Amino acid sequence: PRSVMCCDAINLSDLLVTGSNDGYLRLWKVNTEEKIAGISSLDSIPIHGFINSIAMGPKGRFCVAAVGQEPRLGRWDRVPRAKNRFAIVQLIGDE
Repeated sequence: PRSVMCCDAINLSDLLVTGSNDGYLRLWKVNTEEKIAGISSLDSIPIHGFINSIAMGPKGRFCVAAVGQEPRLGRWDRVPRAKNRFAIVQLIGDE
């Protein structure tokens, strides 16, 4: 298992997005009801490299992830074939 490197959520919603270096951007549903409090997995989006930062777009239509070969706060690990880049992921289709 890999640790969570970054996360973001949409204000006043139940959608949470996390990033790590396991190759996936993960989407979660947050349950706040007392009997079922916790998070449940919605989807995993493959992204190669360390996901060092995430920003959700307005109304959760898209997510921008800063991806790199190394973690943002150190050089203790490396994904050699990853590209330092921004990944823009569409989350909701046009209605």
